[in-house]
Amino acid sequence: MAPGAAEAEEASGSIARRRRSVNRDGGGVVASLGSQSAARAERSKRRSARRSATLADQSSEGERVAKKMDFGVQEEEEEKVAPPSAPVVEEQQGRKGGEDDGFGGSAGGGEGGTLAPPSASGVEEGIPVEDEASSCCSSPLRQPYIPRVVIGHNATGRQMKLQTLLPRVPDTCLTDRKLLHIRESSTKTVLRAAKFVVGLSSTIDGKSLSQSSGFMIDWDEKSKTGTILTSALLICKQSPSLDNWINANQYASDAEVVVRFVDGTTVEVHFLYCQEHYNLAFYKIVVDRSIHLPSFNEGVKWAEEVFILGRDENSYLRTSYGRVQYLNPHMNERRHYVYIDGFSAPPEYYNGGPVIDLRGDVVGMSTCSTRGSFIPSNIIIKCLQLWRKFQCIPRPHLQLKFWGMKFLNPAHLEVISCKCNIDEGLIVKEVSEGSIAEKLGVRVGDVIEFFNQKHISSTVELELLLLQISEDHLNNGNGLDSKIDIVINPIIACDVL
Repeated sequence: MAPGAAEAEEASGSIARRRRSVNRDGGGVVASLGSQSAARAERSKRRSARRSATLADQSSEGERVAKKMDFGVQEEEEEKVAPPSAPVVEEQQGRKGGEDDGFGGSAGGGEGGTLAPPSASGVEEGIPVEDEASSCCSSPLRQPYIPRVVIGHNATGRQMKLQTLLPRVPDTCLTDRKLLHIRESSTKTVLRAAKFVVGLSSTIDGKSLSQSSGFMIDWDEKSKTGTILTSALLICKQSPSLDNWINANQYASDAEVVVRFVDGTTVEVHFLYCQEHYNLAFYKIVVDRSIHLPSFNEGVKWAEEVFILGRDENSYLRTSYGRVQYLNPHMNERRHYVYIDGFSAPPEYYNGGPVIDLRGDVVGMSTCSTRGSFIPSNIIIKCLQLWRKFQCIPRPHLQLKFWGMKFLNPAHLEVISCKCNIDEGLIVKEVSEGSIAEKLGVRVGDVIEFFNQKHISSTVELELLLLQISEDHLNNGNGLDSKIDIVINPIIACDVL
């Protein structure tokens, strides 16, 4: 046999021996790969169990964060490559005896050759790249952090809690198409006025009594103390009588009254004063917040457009629209009431709320009545002056009821002017039995043109005159129980009515 053939045969035998050696000792390599696969499967099970336990535990946000941090640390520790198993170590030691591994990379071709160093993963370099990659530990899947507020709520449920998407806010009169011509400007006006409008509720011995609206009329920035004006019916112990002149209403000045602001804040207020005839109640409030005060317009005009503002039980702003009516007061109601067309039988929460004009100035305070009425601002301002000056609002009682001639049908006015030669004045509608006026001969149907030498054409003008007479009387040092002389000049009617 040729020397070259002999060498080739010897090399083939050497390769065969090495392959048998690998097959004989290769069980360690196979065992090593199997052990790693089993370890990966076991780690995957443990990670799945920990993820399930983490997601199930939603008891507190702090516990979830702590567990998530611990979970990440354990996963980082498990990502470290496990050391080679015992069969792999034995195989590597066996190769140090001088055998060539037969998979390339050896400098020498005989038994004295040097083995290539093992790879970092503990697997021989001769293993294909895809096998080597599959033997490495894969990066664990990360469970995304889910904020707790999301759990148990869908997108619609979360959105309905946003202030910008409130679905159940009640409509106001400004959404009416009839007010389209003033909606833009009036919306800004109403929102400015709403800053001084509050809601109020009263209770006695823990039982609900009534609710109303009110508005700020005074504020001291230094002491954070202010005054709220509202309706006296807020503290009325029983349903108000349909006849305001009976004086059967009982008022509870000791009732607990709470003010509700639009942001949900509630503040208990303290009773200051109540004037039953004018249906006014004053309360003191102490609150650390920004307060806006209204401006008043004393000259409300007939047929003028106005808005009525109030707050309901949820402190939502309520608005209504109407025009000042050219109308006499109802006989069962106070003669200083002014009525609003289109505002009949208003809800309770409008009671005590401000009435504003299109400029945002307060022209009156809404009051509960059968036809929707308000107390004009000139009466309110005069009452405020008396209360601040004398701590009371006195008013003389004439024991008479009147109608203003100016509000009658023009045809009726023509007849009166022709028969009695009277163009303006107050028509007597009722005279109390046994009153001084009755004793002086005043009868129903008479017309009174002057009071204390001053011409009067409406019942509101009469109320202002009576308040001024009371102020002058007290300024002269007289007491509340003293008598006041009022001069009238009745004109006997001539079968006109």
